[in-house]
Amino acid sequence: MTHEASNSRICQYLKTQFINTITTYIQPSNSLTNNMLTLKILSNMIVFKNGQEFMLQHIESILKVVKILPSRVEKTASFELAVSSFILNVIILLTQKDYEMHLKEALGVALASLSYIKQKDAPLRLLIAIRAACNRVDKVYMTPSTKNYMETLARSTENDELSLKIKNTALKILEDIQSKLIVSKGSKAN
Repeated sequence: MTHEASNSRICQYLKTQFINTITTYIQPSNSLTNNMLTLKILSNMIVFKNGQEFMLQHIESILKVVKILPSRVEKTASFELAVSSFILNVIILLTQKDYEMHLKEALGVALASLSYIKQKDAPLRLLIAIRAACNRVDKVYMTPSTKNYMETLARSTENDELSLKIKNTALKILEDIQSKLIVSKGSKAN
């Protein structure tokens, strides 16, 4: 049995029950392990057509919960990678499917998550997601603290390869969004 075949069966069988289970396991009140594994399942589902359909059908409820996950006090590197990988995969899916309204929402989740995600690979994934989304939207709403954090990343003095990638990606984002950036504490800002 291929992964695509099993993915298809899971999605067909669980269409009605699966979203309830997923949103239960990604609630911050659930265990960190359940959060992480659920995000990994969702990330892997996005690879296949049925998984993409499921994700697009339930994107609002999933993003609503995922938005608050990065602020958990208890975190591990694996958890941060799961969150950032999921957000990156969702943004790629939304840009491919041209779902601009949900793309803006996912961008807000990525921006809101950025200052909470500290493990080296994870912030880079978020920055790549943010850059991809920013290239597709007409306005970028950012809180002052998120903008300041992005500027801090862009001024990093660390010289290892990963830190330089983070710095250069943050710099490129700030350059690219100058004309469409709106810094606000309002409801549209992350």
